[in-house]
Amino acid sequence: MERQDTLDDIERMIRRTENDQRSFSFVRCKDARLHDAMSTYERAFRYYMRVDDKHNAAAMCCKLAGVYSQQKDPFNAALQYQCAGNIQASLSDDKALQSFRLAHDLFIGGNNAKQAAGVHQRLGEYFKRTDRVEESVEVYLAAASEFETCGQLSMADRCRIEAAEALSLIGEAKRAIGLYDAVIKRSMDDTLLRFTTNRHIYMAMLCHACVCRPEGLQARFRGYCDECVSFETSRECKFIQKLLSAMQMKDVEQFTNAVIEFDRVLRINPTETALLLRIKGAIVQKNDSVV
Repeated sequence: MERQDTLDDIERMIRRTENDQRSFSFVRCKDARLHDAMSTYERAFRYYMRVDDKHNAAAMCCKLAGVYSQQKDPFNAALQYQCAGNIQASLSDDKALQSFRLAHDLFIGGNNAKQAAGVHQRLGEYFKRTDRVEESVEVYLAAASEFETCGQLSMADRCRIEAAEALSLIGEAKRAIGLYDAVIKRSMDDTLLRFTTNRHIYMAMLCHACVCRPEGLQARFRGYCDECVSFETSRECKFIQKLLSAMQMKDVEQFTNAVIEFDRVLRINPTETALLLRIKGAIVQKNDSVV
């Protein structure tokens, strides 16, 4: 059975490699030394992953990226920075920001728009998980634009939906509606995406309910039903009808019961919950103002 590396082995190899890179002989034997450095850092990466030392594993990815850059191989350098970013993001380590941005810039420089968009998408997920909503919106929209440039329309729309959900959480419902409407239009024009339309209309209607007057809300609801026949017979549509009725009647209990009933059938997620609480709060406020 092959002997496994120990921490002492790994640290000794790294010290030797870094000393070699600082020596005068490195320039004369650059290709061979770079090959040795790559072998060392790959070996160190495997060791650190085996012992679950992800911080150092990510550091080895960054060192490998540096070696690939010296070898004039920006694509593989970008892949290593992306790997480092993924590991750092899983640790909620803000070093992920630099790693992802280096990866993105290298992919863009090499005309790899699809990979660059994927990096922006991962960065958006990181911002979302660490509650930096406005930053997540910015990079999700950048990812959407890059995916669209390289013909990845479904991925572009997925990023727009993520941005729309984030915007709705920070009180930017009107901007969110614009993104939802763009995705709704494309999904209705694509037979493979039509099954997602009901969900997008439902989320757009929740955003409308946060900002529209009752008469405008009814008009928009009728417009969505006219645009998408399948929505009119969906659970989401029936739920929205009940919410609109409760809003018109200013009936908080009716509103709450409709939400509870819908949640039993289709589990309501945190974004929906936040929007529904905002709508309910508006009903309560109107009732208080009447009193």
